[in-house]
Amino acid sequence: MGRILIKDLKTPSIFALIVMVPLFLFWNIKNAAEIFPIAVFVQISFTFVITILTVMLNEQYEDINNGYRFYQILPIKKWNITLVKFFTPIIVVIFLGLVNRGIYSVFSAGNEALILSDHITIVFSVFFVLNSGLIFIGIYLLGYTKFIQFTSGLLTLFVFGSFLTFKLFRFGSTKLGDIANAVEKWLISGDHILFLIVGSIIYIILFFIANAIEKK
Repeated sequence: MGRILIKDLKTPSIFALIVMVPLFLFWNIKNAAEIFPIAVFVQISFTFVITILTVMLNEQYEDINNGYRFYQILPIKKWNITLVKFFTPIIVVIFLGLVNRGIYSVFSAGNEALILSDHITIVFSVFFVLNSGLIFIGIYLLGYTKFIQFTSGLLTLFVFGSFLTFKLFRFGSTKLGDIANAVEKWLISGDHILFLIVGSIIYIILFFIANAIEKK
């Protein structure tokens, strides 16, 4: 199990995690007082891209090299392999969060901004990990190639939908604006314990679903 985990962490996305992200954020945060919100947005964007890239590259490797068939001849239970796969995105978001925390602690625009960035990192990291779980389920259900074909168009709709939603929240009706303000206050409050618990439960459920599919 340990060797599989190490293999999955040895991807180009991890190289980007260790080298590119800190350098990019260092460049962005050197004038933190002026562009801190932009730097946080960049941080969240990198976390999303690198987490998904890690999962996709690992699964592409498994598909090309018949990795899952090879695992069947090893004295390893299938649920252990699925567990390693599901644990990888958690390591990625935690590591990236610690890297960003270290950078922000030095170049932060202030203590309040540092705390806010922590809250945002925690909340969005949960979403990114859950998204990784859904990707595993999709790949196990459809196969890597079919999943890529299916999600390529879906991703375009997601990006367009996210942009449209952002516009509606910022410039749309008063009700949507109130929802946006409520979400912003919730992020600032730091009261995310229940959110973390629910997110963890959902991820465990996704793990069992993926494991059941992989057994077929």
